[in-house]
Amino acid sequence: MTHLDSKAVLAADRAHIAALDAQIDELEERIRHLRIERDGTQRRLDAYKYPVLTLPNETVSEIFIHTLPPYPLCPPRLPGRASPIPLTHVCRRWRDIALSTPQLWRAIGFTDSRVQLEQTEVVRTWLNRSGSCPLSIRIESQHDFALVEGWEGIALCRERWEHLVIAVTGSMLSFFLKGSMPTLSSLSVENQSLITPDVTSLDFPRLRTVSLTWFQYPVHWLPWVQVTSLTLESMISRHCIPVLRDAIHLEDLTLDNCAFSGIVNEADIPLTRLRSLVATWHVVDILKLFNVPALQTLQLWGVELGSDPIGTLASLTSRSGFKLQTLRICGAINCQCQRNNLSARSPRSRRSFSIADFKGFRGKTRRIRVIQILPSDGFLCCLLFHAG
Repeated sequence: MTHLDSKAVLAADRAHIAALDAQIDELEERIRHLRIERDGTQRRLDAYKYPVLTLPNETVSEIFIHTLPPYPLCPPRLPGRASPIPLTHVCRRWRDIALSTPQLWRAIGFTDSRVQLEQTEVVRTWLNRSGSCPLSIRIESQHDFALVEGWEGIALCRERWEHLVIAVTGSMLSFFLKGSMPTLSSLSVENQSLITPDVTSLDFPRLRTVSLTWFQYPVHWLPWVQVTSLTLESMISRHCIPVLRDAIHLEDLTLDNCAFSGIVNEADIPLTRLRSLVATWHVVDILKLFNVPALQTLQLWGVELGSDPIGTLASLTSRSGFKLQTLRICGAINCQCQRNNLSARSPRSRRSFSIADFKGFRGKTRRIRVIQILPSDGFLCCLLFHAG
C-alpha cells in the first residue's frame, strides 16, 4: 500500500467514526426522550391507588377470613393453599394484615403418620398468631411417641379449644382428653385401637355436640346429660344404649352403621326432645326401642324398610306418636308398588317412583308431599318428603 492509499484509508475511518458518533448521539437523544416518557408513565402508575389497596385494614382482614374454609373447618394441609400462608406472600401490607388477624390462625389441622420438627414449629407459630381466639383443632396420627413430642404445645392450650376432632390411638386419648376445657363445644373422636383410654376427671361445661367412631368399650367419661347433638358410628348396641339413656336432652341423633338388631329385654329409651334422627342400619329395631314423640325429621335407608315400607313406616309412627315433617329415604327401596307396576327389572320404572305410592303412609301421618327425587344408576337414590 502506498502512502497515498494509507492516507485515504485513515480519512475514511475518521469519517466512519464521525458518522457513528452522530448516530450514537441521535440514539442517545432518543433514549433520553424515552426515559423521560417512561418516568412520566411510572409516576402516573405510582400515583394510582388500586381499589383493593384503598380498603381499610379491617375490611381486608374480613375478606381474608372468608377466603378460608368456614370455621370450625381446618385447612386440609398445614400449611397449604387453603391456609392463610399464601396471603402473606402477596405484598408487605397484606402480610402485615394477615399476621395481625388472629382469626386466620385459629383452625389448626394436621393429618400425617409422623410429626416432623418443622411441622411442630408451624403449629407453634400458628398458636402464637391466633392470640387468645378459641381454637378448632383436628389431629390424626397413629404414632404415639411422635404425637406426644410434637403436640405438647397444642395440648397446653386446652383452655382455648372450642372444636376438637381427633383420630388417634386409645393411649393418646388419655393424653388429649384430660383436665378442664372450658370453651369446648364440640368433640369428635375416632378411636384407632382397642386400648381403653384412662380418661377421668373431665370438665367440659359447654360441650353440646359429640361424635364417636369405633369405640368398642363403654364411654362413661363424657357429660352426656348436657349433649344435644350426637353421632355414633360403627358401634354396637350394648355400648350405645347406656349413652342414649344418659343423653336425655338430645335433639339431633345420627346412628351410622351401629348394630341394634335382636335387642331383647330393653325398656324404651325416652328421647323426648329428639327432633332429628338419621339411621343407616337396623332402623326398625332402633325406632322400636326409642320413644321419640317430638321427632320431626327422619332419614333412613330404603332397604332397611323391608318389602313393605309403607306398612313399616305407618306402624312405627303410630307406635311412637310422632308427626314427621320431613322424611328422607336414601338408597333403593324394596317396594312392590302395584299401581305403577314397578319391578326390579325396570330401572326406568324405579326412577319414576311417585309419592302417590306412599298414599297409605300419608293417610296415617300428617299430610306429606315429595319435594325431591334423586335417581342414581337406575335406583332411587333419595326421596325427600316434607309436610305440606
